[in-house]
Amino acid sequence: MATITIPGKTRKSITVELVGEEYKVRPPKAAVAIFLSQALKDSGDDAEKLIEGLSKWCRVLFGKETGAEVIQRLKNPADDLDIPDLTDLLTAVMEDASENPTT
Repeated sequence: MATITIPGKTRKSITVELVGEEYKVRPPKAAVAIFLSQALKDSGDDAEKLIEGLSKWCRVLFGKETGAEVIQRLKNPADDLDIPDLTDLLTAVMEDASENPTT
């Protein structure tokens, strides 16, 4: 019987500048990204579900503590970080991680 080896792809951290702050993010594996993306799609016009979905993405990308800080920036009226900035980040990180545009 033949042995088949699938080595997988090592995920590496990416340095990103998010509205004036520099962060290290680690792209999630594709399986996790699918579930996280579905949570955002399911939020529809529900602002609470949208923030919940973005919070999950932030925890995965930035880690628990830094992810919470990014969400606090999002809620801070004096901070220029906004939802479109986070969605642009998600798209860019996933495109970089997959080396293909996301659909």
